Amino acid sequence: MHKQPAFDHPLLKNHKIQLAIVRSKFRPNVVFKGIAATISVDSPVVKANQSSTAQVWIQNGDPSIVNRLEVGWMVSPALFGDGVPRSFTNWKDYVTLDWWFHDATHNITVGYWPKTLFPLLALGASQVTWGGSTMGQPNGASPEMGSGRFPGGDFRHGCINNMLVVDTKNYWVEPAGVLYY
Repeated sequence: MHKQPAFDHPLLKNHKIQLAIVRSKFRPNVVFKGIAATISVDSPVVKANQSSTAQVWIQNGDPSIVNRLEVGWMVSPALFGDGVPRSFTNWKDYVTLDWWFHDATHNITVGYWPKTLFPLLALGASQVTWGGSTMGQPNGASPEMGSGRFPGGDFRHGCINNMLVVDTKNYWVEPAGVLYY
């Protein structure tokens, strides 16, 4: 979280942010063409000025300029007006190389972003991440993340399972060399 420009945004001032993530090691010779996971949709207890998210993302670029695409769900009363989880997702079309927004739960294609918006992801991503985050007031308690329970060896308590990546040959494979935070 240290020196991350995204967290300097005015809307994130005076908020406490917590993360629990699994991330690939940065290796410039490794290219990821996609990411997948089974993400359970839970209804964590989230108050008005809090949020809880479970997501996966791919990114490419150095810290000064990054292209990043995310998939997951979020509970944010401030954004949506209630405590209901909302899904968001996107994927890449290997023919046009455009990135698509697709709700896999309801099998609905919503729209797309032209490849020109993500030039650093044209050949793939250098890093993939699976995880969750919470945001709340700095002096208050954090909201629940995911199911609100620690896994403790029970996969039903975890929110993200079955983590996969698409390799350079367009095969789904288990990720190697990941870091836990």
